[in-house]
Amino acid sequence: MKILVTGASGFIGKKLVQFLLDKNLSVRIMSRNIKDLNGLNHKNLEKVQADAQDYKQVLDALEGIDVAYYLIHSMEGESKDWGKFVEIDKKIAKNFADASTTCNVKRIIYVGGLVSIPDNQMSKHMSSRKEVGEILKTSKSKVTIFRASVILGKESGGFEMMKYLVERLPV
Repeated sequence: MKILVTGASGFIGKKLVQFLLDKNLSVRIMSRNIKDLNGLNHKNLEKVQADAQDYKQVLDALEGIDVAYYLIHSMEGESKDWGKFVEIDKKIAKNFADASTTCNVKRIIYVGGLVSIPDNQMSKHMSSRKEVGEILKTSKSKVTIFRASVILGKESGGFEMMKYLVERLPV
């Protein structure tokens, strides 16, 4: 079985890749910035540089993959660009769903957001996380969606934000 992990440079991605490699599975990791993955090395590890906004690059990354972990989230970079994240999320999810169908990926596993309120009451961020899951389900691949709340752990973005606030705003 060949596994692709997108978002491998993130908190969840790093932990997942190490877990899969410890199980001696064949893992391909995909990132726009391959330099971010320099610390990951293993005989069963393949690194692919690809921008998920480019369909051809996603198609190449998914070639020969059985299971793909979708840990991509476009809400990053400078705050002036955050308004574009919903459209970028849609485009990336569509590229991934279409390429997964073309490459006969058996399963996509997606970590989205925990949503339990009506759509019209959700933030743009949570609406986008939900919509990405719906777009991924348009693939012919089986899709598993995990709805996660904030994930805290040493080195996670959530942890670093909480640490920053605690250090600057003591009670």
